[in-house]
Amino acid sequence: MSRNVALFSNPGESLRYTSQPCNIRNSVLKVALSDADVLNFIHINPGSLKKNIDEIRLLVQETNIHIIAISETWLKSCHNDFLLNIDRFKIFRNDRKSDRKTRGGGVAIYVRNGINAKIVAKSRANGFTEFLFIEVSGSNHKKLVFGVTYNPPDSARLQPLYNAIEMLSPIYEDIVIIGDFNTNLLTRNSSTNQLLANMSEFGLNCKQTEPTNFSNIYNPSLIDLIFCNSDKILRLSQISPGSFTTHDLLFGSFDFTTVIDEVIVRDFLDFKNVNKDKLQLNAVKENWEKIYDIPNIDDQVAHVTTIINKLISENIPVKKIYINQCNGFDYNNPKLHRLINLRNYYHKISRRESNGNLRNKYDLKYRHYRNKVTLFIRNTKSEFYKKKFSLSHNPKKLWNNLKSNAKRKLLISPPTLTIGNDEISYSDQVKVLGLTITNNLSWDVHVNNICHDAYYTLSCLRQSQYYVPMKIRMHLIKSLKRAPNYLFEKIIFKRLPRGDTLSIPMSNGTNQHQNSFFMYGVRLWNSLEADLRRLDSLSTFKKKCLSHFAT
Repeated sequence: MSRNVALFSNPGESLRYTSQPCNIRNSVLKVALSDADVLNFIHINPGSLKKNIDEIRLLVQETNIHIIAISETWLKSCHNDFLLNIDRFKIFRNDRKSDRKTRGGGVAIYVRNGINAKIVAKSRANGFTEFLFIEVSGSNHKKLVFGVTYNPPDSARLQPLYNAIEMLSPIYEDIVIIGDFNTNLLTRNSSTNQLLANMSEFGLNCKQTEPTNFSNIYNPSLIDLIFCNSDKILRLSQISPGSFTTHDLLFGSFDFTTVIDEVIVRDFLDFKNVNKDKLQLNAVKENWEKIYDIPNIDDQVAHVTTIINKLISENIPVKKIYINQCNGFDYNNPKLHRLINLRNYYHKISRRESNGNLRNKYDLKYRHYRNKVTLFIRNTKSEFYKKKFSLSHNPKKLWNNLKSNAKRKLLISPPTLTIGNDEISYSDQVKVLGLTITNNLSWDVHVNNICHDAYYTLSCLRQSQYYVPMKIRMHLIKSLKRAPNYLFEKIIFKRLPRGDTLSIPMSNGTNQHQNSFFMYGVRLWNSLEADLRRLDSLSTFKKKCLSHFAT
């Protein structure tokens, strides 16, 4: 079976296209998602977002896509968002949190810059279905929930997903859920029927009929699904994204008008171009003497503030700064597109070839062009950053470039340090003279260590406050003195007042507890005379006790 892709403007109406080169796929997305008055979205399962991020950047560049949903990101908390940047998009992530050293899982959503979005629900680290829901704001104060999910193979633990939908459905009228459910709708069984029935209870339907996963090209499956209100889905399509994944790229449009403000404008007061003579003349005309007639100090401050704000608004010009959000190199390179097309071509024919010798030959060609694509992208990035950080730029621009890329991963790894044949590993932090210095020059670790020591010391003092004498407690506190004298003298040490008698602990009702030394000692202390209990000298206390019990 050849891998064909269904493109249809409405669910149920299909137009067949075969797998196309990368630039053709990009052109298809540009044409199919050209309407700016609806919500355009795509879904892709790349099998490692970090590895295939460049492929996705090529697919979505210069398109009118608003949301990119990703299943199986394979990301961990150590992966920085800057490494996963796509121009004109911001990312929301829900990585798989597992103690096991196994890859896989994780979901993410890219949202177009200028669209107001926030996370409203996400899955927990419990080994069940992984999902992420965001709220998207549209025109006329309308809200939509867009969710992406990944259900591990041979898993029917979808109940957390149903619970999240049940929580969101009464609040939001429009809900779109897309993802890799690993439930083949081409083979109807109890799990598929249960999935469709549970989703239909929330008014969510799936109208797909074409296979989406071609890991087994002779027996493809429909596991990448879209659930939504079928009346508002305007376009639903799929196409092969390339050789880096066996899952089709799903894309479509939903009847929801988004509000995009991609051009970020910031207003600044231009103090460099102030007409000082005009400002001084207008300041003299203001009634400053009125402040003496105002009795309340707050009203005086408000009066002066009003005058200053008036002078600023009338005399200081406002400067508008337009912020450019493009922060990456150009992927629209003809040579790169040619290499990608050759790589995809040999990958496709190697999978279709039945002759073993020819298959190995085509597979070697595929690996050759795959490596050339990787090397070309790496070299292009290196040249881009070399020019960006070139010392020929003026210092101000160089510092701005360094600050904007401060959190990016270094292109060149630090040199390897060796002593003899032993390699010295780099450390994330080092402690020098009591100060913890981290590799990112952050104070967080040092402050956390100090707070930990302080809390531990206070905990020890708190646990011993009832049985350690006051003098010893004061000595312990003074032994912690590290502050200057002028600060330490401000601390007041005083003896806490205490009652003459001890409180009798609550009994558990048994005779053994009532007759225990602990209970008997408290009753015996309370039976002593008040003057005897208040004695400070131990020797005097012993003599008085001897005479007291002797009588």
